[in-house]
Formats: sequence, C-alpha cells, structure tokens
Amino acid sequence: MQSMIRPLAVSFASLAMAITIVRGALAAEMVGTVIERSLVFAAAYAVVGGLTGWLLDTQIRSSVQGEFEQRVMWYREGMARWIATVHPEISPKKSELLAKAQLSKSQLSKSQGTLSQQPANASTPDGQPVGNTP
Repeated sequence: MQSMIRPLAVSFASLAMAITIVRGALAAEMVGTVIERSLVFAAAYAVVGGLTGWLLDTQIRSSVQGEFEQRVMWYREGMARWIATVHPEISPKKSELLAKAQLSKSQLSKSQGTLSQQPANASTPDGQPVGNTP
C-alpha cells in the first residue's frame, strides 16, 4: 500500500495555486503579486495536504491491521477447535500450537508463491516429488 502523504500534498498545493491564479486573473491583479501569493498558498496547502495524508495513512493502516489480527485469531481458534474434534487425544495446548504452525505455513506459502509455481521436477531433499504430480 502506497503512502497517501505525497499525493494529497501535491493535490492540495495544485488546487490552492490554481484557485489563487484564477482569482488573480478575475480581479485583474498584477502578475508578480499573483505568482507570489500562489506560491505561498501552494506551500501552505502542501503542508496541510501532507498532514492530512499522514493522518489518513495511519488510520487506514491501523484499521487494516486490526481487521487482519481479528481474522488471524478467528482462524487460529477455528483450527484449534477442528484439531480438538478430529484428534481428541491431542491436548488443547498442542492443538493451539498446531493451528499456529498451520497458519505460519499458509502465510509462508502466500509470501513465496504456491507449490504449483515450482518447476515440474522439484523434489524434497529425500527425493520425493513436490507439488501437483499426476
């Protein structure tokens, strides 16, 4: 996810500069005065846009992170319940550890690509084929 600081700063500065130039043209002000005023307003609104972008960026990131953590917790609890029902001999603590290990494997596979993206002749160190084999 890209930062929203720079785009909002540029947008606010450009808008402020354009409004100042149009206002100066409509009021038939001197060009030097209009340019000077438009640069001052552009700088001021660039700062305002940068602060606004920073606030939006931090709020969106914290919201997305909170939702992700809730989903991970839901997944872990579901895996622990599933493991406890399928393998009742495993203690609840072990099933939680297994759920965390399963989650780590799924996160790893998402970050490194799926098994089907590996070469057709990929194999484990002991010679067993990896991936979808016919």
